[in-house]
Amino acid sequence: MDKNVIEASNWDNIYVDKLDDLLDIFDSYKRKKWVFRGHHDQVVDITSKFDRLFDSKNLRSDLLQIENEFIDKDINLFVDQNKNIIYFQNLKYLWLGKLKHYEGPTRLVDWSSDPLVASFFMCYKNWGDFGEVWAFDAEEYNRIGSEQWKGFVPPYEELKNEVLSSNSNLPQSDIDTQIGLFQFLKYISKLFFDINQNDKPFFMCLQNPWNFTRIKNQKGFFTISSDFGTSHSTAITNLFGNRREFCKRYIVPSIIIKKLEKYLLEEEHLCAETLGLLDDRPFENYIMEKTSEIKSRYRNYLIPTT
Repeated sequence: MDKNVIEASNWDNIYVDKLDDLLDIFDSYKRKKWVFRGHHDQVVDITSKFDRLFDSKNLRSDLLQIENEFIDKDINLFVDQNKNIIYFQNLKYLWLGKLKHYEGPTRLVDWSSDPLVASFFMCYKNWGDFGEVWAFDAEEYNRIGSEQWKGFVPPYEELKNEVLSSNSNLPQSDIDTQIGLFQFLKYISKLFFDINQNDKPFFMCLQNPWNFTRIKNQKGFFTISSDFGTSHSTAITNLFGNRREFCKRYIVPSIIIKKLEKYLLEEEHLCAETLGLLDDRPFENYIMEKTSEIKSRYRNYLIPTT
């Protein structure tokens, strides 16, 4: 490990100083269900844009209102362009995902199911000594994640009776699907309301199921917490019981990043254009103005930048 590398707690920190080794590592994930996030500098803690801007623990109600203002604006603009999108209006996390990809402040942290896409963002505008790619096992998350919200939903038999009350002839597989959907939607809705004082905050991974081009091109994946002021990297390791085999952080020196950037462009055709970074942003000015407004409104909570 290079002496200048800062290690992240409870993650398997791996220093990679050969391009072929890095590409072999990425190739090894092809048959695994992991997700990845690239950084063009060293960070030891992954937090959302809201939490990088504000000391947000005491601003939950205000920030929820701001999220909803952004979402309402996005819905109004987008529905004008696509009347078929009405179905998604109540699934607020979808709109946050879209807002996130337009650089809006949200509670989301974005990832990709493709390590090469994540590595592009490690390389993109990287003028530092290092970059890094974080990775965690989404399949393991799917196995144990639901333990967090058992207390938020009724017991299985109660949900089963509710499902069967509308259709008593459903096969068992369809019953389980309906129950899972009910749990999911009920759980998601709590993200956008004040949780009770005795409720334990929960952490969730989300894939965006709609055909928004930029998210699709980047094979987008998101993490979100029911609470503000949450370290996503700590939430991940806590959920996995600090088992480092499920949480990897690859640190790459700048000399390899330059070679990787060339490889991604020439061999994988990954660049700002193909990943949608140059696409029109239909309400970019609104996001910039609104972000400036909330920075001014909550300036006493702003986190100083270095």
